[in-house]
Amino acid sequence: MAGICEGGNEPAGSLKAICNFQKGKEKSAKLQTTLTAKYPEGKPIKTAKYNHVMTLMIFIPVAYQEFYPNLKPENSPDDYVEDIDVHM
Repeated sequence: MAGICEGGNEPAGSLKAICNFQKGKEKSAKLQTTLTAKYPEGKPIKTAKYNHVMTLMIFIPVAYQEFYPNLKPENSPDDYVEDIDVHM
């Protein structure tokens, strides 16, 4: 069963998905739903994992690097700064 899905613009923290499914020559089925984020403010990750991800930034393509520094480690203030040598 092949499916084609499209996303739509929804309020922050939610995603509207419309999917069409068809198997062979059978009539297609359409599914439309709005998904909401379980953690709209983000879920903190373990500090050790955050530090490890930051050391791997040199391997992450530049187009995706903006996402990772915005991760929040557990029990940290919003202005968390870790003294790690990161070469971007």
